[in-house]
Amino acid sequence: MKDSSGDNWVGKSRENNLGNRIFNVIISRFGLNPAYFVLFFAATQYTLLDKKSRKVIKEFRSRLGLKTTILDYYRHFYSFGTSLIDRYAYLLSEKSLFSYTFLREDVIAEYVSRGKGVILLGAHMGNWEVAGNLLKERLNVRVNLLMYDIESEETKKTFSRALNNRDVNIINITLDSPDSMIEIVNALRRGEIICMHGDRIMGNQRGRRIEFLGREALFPSGPFDIAAVTGAALIPFYALKTGWKHYTFRAFDPVVIRYSDREERQKLISAAMDSYVDTLESVAKEFPCQWYNFYDFWPEQDL
Repeated sequence: MKDSSGDNWVGKSRENNLGNRIFNVIISRFGLNPAYFVLFFAATQYTLLDKKSRKVIKEFRSRLGLKTTILDYYRHFYSFGTSLIDRYAYLLSEKSLFSYTFLREDVIAEYVSRGKGVILLGAHMGNWEVAGNLLKERLNVRVNLLMYDIESEETKKTFSRALNNRDVNIINITLDSPDSMIEIVNALRRGEIICMHGDRIMGNQRGRRIEFLGREALFPSGPFDIAAVTGAALIPFYALKTGWKHYTFRAFDPVVIRYSDREERQKLISAAMDSYVDTLESVAKEFPCQWYNFYDFWPEQDL
């Protein structure tokens, strides 16, 4: 199990491609419940052996004021495993396997109707891919999911197969090429939805330090720069598992960055970033086991 994106963080989706393939076979042939059962053993293995991830989970929980027992480590790893299983199950199946609750979907629909595009800014929490696909079906607008080019070949193949079942567009992000950024801007100018994360700095991306859970962490400014350039609404949005096979999608207050000069633009971007981090902090406190940043989020020195 692993989700991965760069040298400055430790993820979990490329680490065991054989394990991913095994789970994909189980899901395809036997369904969700057998996969959840096998996950019990995989999560136990990570709980006992993955010392680096245990260390960062403990720090994260301590910043929430929570104690951490071995059962808490296990719950965190199991939660991450179910998010991967659910992602693959949803993308690989033509059936409806889950139930959903949408909170403030009308806010997203309102800004979609304005035709200037919408950036749904989430985080590595819950299950982003399921949310993006469902929004396409419900809002009748093209939805674009961003995927970094450093994802494993196994992950890329899975998404390629999934596109046969789900009608979304994948934009592959290459850190050293401007082509993907042009594709994002053009999609927004066509009035489409872009689903992206706002909680990780990738490569040499620009960012800003903002207090998060009592200590400053580095957050990317890219999504906010794009919103300022295109005039697209930026809406913090999270897809959270709230039941055995149930998800709740939650949208927060939208931000539209309109400015008259460079100084005002920077002030508005800073305010929008602060607002996004506030929503992330509130969701992290409510769903601590769905925090999937398995790296040192508060390093001693600048990233």
